[in-house]
Amino acid sequence: MHTILVVDNNEDELLYISEILKENDYKVIPADSGKKAIELYYENKNIDLILSDLKMPGITGQELAKYNYNNRNIPFIACTGLACCRASLELLKLGVQDYLLKPFDKGEFVHLVKNVLQRVHHSPENGELTHFEGNISFIKLRSKRSDIDLAQDWIEQKLENTLLGTEKVHFVQYVVEFITNAYEHGNLKITEEEKSNLIKEDRYIEELEKRELSCNAIIEMSLSIVGDEVAVHVSDEGDGFDYKQYLNMPEDQLIERLHMPNGRGIFIANTFFDTIEYSRCGASVLLIKTVSKQ
Repeated sequence: MHTILVVDNNEDELLYISEILKENDYKVIPADSGKKAIELYYENKNIDLILSDLKMPGITGQELAKYNYNNRNIPFIACTGLACCRASLELLKLGVQDYLLKPFDKGEFVHLVKNVLQRVHHSPENGELTHFEGNISFIKLRSKRSDIDLAQDWIEQKLENTLLGTEKVHFVQYVVEFITNAYEHGNLKITEEEKSNLIKEDRYIEELEKRELSCNAIIEMSLSIVGDEVAVHVSDEGDGFDYKQYLNMPEDQLIERLHMPNGRGIFIANTFFDTIEYSRCGASVLLIKTVSKQ
């Protein structure tokens, strides 16, 4: 059972949202203020998702998102009205990809929560990656969701003595964004429009599993640490995509996309890495991060 921290200073809305989640078999930890949310955040190490209003007295939803980003960086859904969309762009820099726009439909709300949790929490199969060790660590991944989790563990192990704290958390999460993009859009050839429609129809995981069965394409990934720089190269066997629209997306277009269930990960990662260089029309990407002085 997933545990969700729900934050809202409006007692009625806090109760309403909490009841919907409980009806759908989620464990709810309610907080009626940002201050209380941080206390509960500190006390509970098993929180899987934070769902918070933005406009609250004292510690706001934006400040709570920043606190989360600088600590465990748990998946975060921001509750906002349309008038708050431009302010919500700042939350993208704190890793907040998902928004519950008020007023909301009960069914769409439950589906959003399910989609976010599916994106970040799935159980890996037993198995091993193909490893090649040398001056540069290198692995090959199958086009399977389970290999993404295994790759995440591999990256964390490689960075054990290089990146620490939240910098390591962010680095790993953003690299996983690019691996996921290579898996979904590169090798399984699911377009952005298809993904949005499948998610809305609650058929996305089913479609991924279906396409995995007939896909033998691999993802190659290398990681090197030279001086104070960590570099990761991710390459898939797909035809590439129009990556420039994500790296240089104007604010107005981002605002229009807030209601969509996908398409913001690369923009967010662009605010973290020092270098993002695509080649092969987007089927290969180099990511470089300068390590902070410890």
